[in-house]
Amino acid sequence: MEQSLRILMVEDNPLDAELIKRELKKDGISFVDQLVETKEAFRKAIQEFKPDLILSDYSLPSFDGMQALFIRQETIPDIPFILVTGTINEETAVEVMKAGADDYILKGHITRIGTAIKAAIEKKAAIRLKKEADEQLRILSRAVNQNPASIIITDIQGNIEYVNQKFTQVTGYNFKEVMGKNPRILKSGTTTQEEYKHLWETIIAGREWQGEFQDRKKNGDIYYESALIAPIANDEGVVTHFLAVKEDITERKQAEMALQESEAQLKRALFESSELIDVNPEKVDYQKIADIILDLSGAKYLSFNLFDDSGLGYTTVALAGIKEDIQKASSFFGFEIINKKWKLDPLFATKIKDKAITKFGSVSELAEHNIPSPICSIVEKTFHLGEVLVVKIAKDNKSIGDFTLIYSKGKPIRNSELASLFANQVGLFLERKRAEEALSKKMNELERFHRLTVGRELTMVELKKEVNLLLKEMGKEPKYNIVE
Repeated sequence: MEQSLRILMVEDNPLDAELIKRELKKDGISFVDQLVETKEAFRKAIQEFKPDLILSDYSLPSFDGMQALFIRQETIPDIPFILVTGTINEETAVEVMKAGADDYILKGHITRIGTAIKAAIEKKAAIRLKKEADEQLRILSRAVNQNPASIIITDIQGNIEYVNQKFTQVTGYNFKEVMGKNPRILKSGTTTQEEYKHLWETIIAGREWQGEFQDRKKNGDIYYESALIAPIANDEGVVTHFLAVKEDITERKQAEMALQESEAQLKRALFESSELIDVNPEKVDYQKIADIILDLSGAKYLSFNLFDDSGLGYTTVALAGIKEDIQKASSFFGFEIINKKWKLDPLFATKIKDKAITKFGSVSELAEHNIPSPICSIVEKTFHLGEVLVVKIAKDNKSIGDFTLIYSKGKPIRNSELASLFANQVGLFLERKRAEEALSKKMNELERFHRLTVGRELTMVELKKEVNLLLKEMGKEPKYNIVE
């Protein structure tokens, strides 16, 4: 059932109102109406009656059609307004239409009322549809322009006709700089011609293409993006444009590459540490160990230190990252570094105690109790030094030494856990070497005593001489006082 039209009449003559209603019924218009004569009643009817159409006389005792029109414009501008009056001159008619009336009808030609109402309703409906379409277009435009993905629209030749704000944020190019140009301005040279050929063949055939690009920004920086490129066809199905929707995946790709690098570094650390455990070299290659740790950690400089048995001092057994000329210069000035014995600072020992990894903000903080602060500052500025990590070398909770890693200023610390893992393996290796050396020494002692007591007949004096000689070699005082 068709819904009845809600008509608000502004009329002070009930007979004229009835005449209007009779004409509407003749035209087959289904309606309900409300009659008002004053401004207050008119405003109230707008709020409560909620009309679909307003029919207003031009002149009333306390109200008039122009006032009613202005109120309509202010409150419900999309509702049709038709002026119905007895007499009106041409000048007034023009004024009313300019003010926003949809039509005007002279009461002497009331038979036009039905046609005028239908035309006014259709006109307002068209206006509403246009407003809705315009609003949808504005929403769509904002959605595209403010989209979190980069959006590019090109013509059939690939020349850029539109880019959104995100494109500018990501690439650094504004619309004026890329308008009419081909997206190849972003090429970094890593995508092959075969890949581009496959892309074009896909979209020209009317299909979507998905993939990844490594492109170059306006400032030269490389970035990664995931792209979906699709053809846009007209009503006849002919491709007229191409749409590219791209997402910046640089952070994700960098995280993936960092993970791959970490996995590779972990495999290397495990391999190198297993080599230390499995291989039994005659002499410990401290420099090789230092070079491996420097490479794993990404530090600029490294010192490899071993604690003495007393725990009160340590020896620097290897350096890495420090050029030979710097080491030679320090030697020339009488400042040896390799195999130099240092006194262990108690405050430093407290800081690194019970920690596998200890972080210091600078070289000054690390060496503040051993090296004057001005010298530390000069060294830091000269070599652009930043944070420092002290990675403990331990076996069964016993500290054997440490790797002191010095990083370039501003460079992030990486793979500290790998360095600690490798340090633990180094601790196992060094303890094993120490145990092997102690065992070898004991074996030599036993062999010496074996030679003294087996296969030879020695006098007591000769035996005492041999014992004294053996004790001397061991760094001990002779036991027997032999008088010749």
